[in-house]
Amino acid sequence: MNYYVITSSFNWSSISTSYADSIWEINQEFDLSSVGTVTLPANVTLRFTNNGCILNASNFIGDNTSIECAFPQQIFQDTSFSGTYRLGTVYPEWFGVYGDGSADDYLAFEKAFELMALSTPVTEVHTLMLSQAYYVTSTITPPCSIEVVGKDGAVLIANHADFANLALLEIVYPFSKVSNIKLSNPYQYVAYDGDRNCAILIKASNVTVDHCIIEKFLQGITVRPPEVGGAEYIDIIITNNQILDNIGVSKEDRGDGITFWGSSGVIANNIVKCMEGQDARIGIHCEALDTNNIDPDFLSYSVIIEGNLVEGPFRRGIVNEGLQGVVISDNVVNGGNTWWGIAVLDQANHTIVSNNHILYDRESTNDAGASWNPKFSAIRIGGGTRNPKHVSVIGNTIHNKGYGHGVVVSAVGNSVNGNTEFIKIQDNTIQSDITFTSEEGKLFVGILLENCKIIEATSNFVDSYYRGIDSYNVEDVYILDNKIYNSVTRGIRHQLPSNSESIQICNNTVRYSNGGGIEVANIDNLLLRGNTINSISGTALMIQSVTGVVQDNVLFGSYGSQNYQGGTNSFTSIDNTNLGI
Repeated sequence: MNYYVITSSFNWSSISTSYADSIWEINQEFDLSSVGTVTLPANVTLRFTNNGCILNASNFIGDNTSIECAFPQQIFQDTSFSGTYRLGTVYPEWFGVYGDGSADDYLAFEKAFELMALSTPVTEVHTLMLSQAYYVTSTITPPCSIEVVGKDGAVLIANHADFANLALLEIVYPFSKVSNIKLSNPYQYVAYDGDRNCAILIKASNVTVDHCIIEKFLQGITVRPPEVGGAEYIDIIITNNQILDNIGVSKEDRGDGITFWGSSGVIANNIVKCMEGQDARIGIHCEALDTNNIDPDFLSYSVIIEGNLVEGPFRRGIVNEGLQGVVISDNVVNGGNTWWGIAVLDQANHTIVSNNHILYDRESTNDAGASWNPKFSAIRIGGGTRNPKHVSVIGNTIHNKGYGHGVVVSAVGNSVNGNTEFIKIQDNTIQSDITFTSEEGKLFVGILLENCKIIEATSNFVDSYYRGIDSYNVEDVYILDNKIYNSVTRGIRHQLPSNSESIQICNNTVRYSNGGGIEVANIDNLLLRGNTINSISGTALMIQSVTGVVQDNVLFGSYGSQNYQGGTNSFTSIDNTNLGI
């Protein structure tokens, strides 16, 4: 391939085809205002070095033209493009960037995208390399599949009040990637209504956002399919990002760190923090759209949320609302939540919540979103317009330093027909540092089950709640092999407003309860077997209006009496041991 150094005497107005299939070195400025239209021969590579630049070409027509410049320097000024090009890495600086905090750098991006739109083949993924601070006044929307890559502390800065309702970067083509850049909203432009302020808005499948820093946005990263007639986006990967000082506006339709609307993918190893003093909505949020229906094969989960840190005054730390087959595992929700640490709501069937650590430190006076009447807790299962089924809550650690329950399983309304069912709560450690009392607003429970059915609570460790495990209006519940310590009142209580069937309370240990051990009422076919109860005060075993079997329980301590009071009991008592005085 021939190599030419283009000199000042070069005739740009009439270029011979003999220059085709060659490399041109451009090492000086060429003002082409007197030429106007420049038609390049086929397959030319323009290699810009030193201070090479093309100025004032009204129409620069490429023919499979390659453009090379290894440096972030201006190589085109007041030049328009047409024809076809082959591009590798493109710098906004090629088209003139100010970076001074006041002048608009958006036009440099617009010119870069004008050139990228002419690149062939159209399926090629281009690279946009960012290397400094860029102040822009409108959304940056690449016209093709792209890798937006930062180096040397690259920053995109929202620099206009219109960003209250705009995204800073919008990705609309699949197989795109954004990495190693910072996106900043230093003036905290937000809107209470209309479109949401957002750092990165994704409207395509197969998009990756990795190792970015996002600060002071209302929405950090949002995946948003069309609300009407649109298929879900798939294979979205959000990893290793820092979303800092997330903003809230005390509303339930905005204020999220990461949001997946009706889409699938992976959210892993991110740090998501809410700005102190804000009332934001959710740290990491997955929600089904009414017109979308992520419901994969049970072995192919729709979203994996793993290894993230969520911190600060979000109302909820991590939420799955209606997406099916979601795994929420090995995350740390590190305090500040004003409603729930982790929540599984609506028809979020086949969700797994496992091995998460939740520090729950809600203050008793915090009333963020009080009009929604949330039931405060570290983990919440059930609620919304529909209710989930087949949810597993396994191996989580809850450290409660604030006012709320440990785990709540509840249905919409007050009927077991609410269909929150087939729920497993197993091997969790649920511990409180608060001394809960019977005072209004402080009757918090380690595991609270209400208005649902087919629930299994097994092998959990519950320490220092008002009650250890409390179930009300629940059918087909199995409370097995739990260890419950230091309850203010009952270690385990189960009640129904009228007689109903099927409860097993077996092989549990209740120790140091101050107001009684186990209380059951209004149950047919109770199996109460193999429990060990040490009640510091109150009645170790209280049974009211029950039929069934009470067998092989051990009651000891100064208040180890069995008390079969109230209603009509009709049960068989076999080999129970009372070691009380």
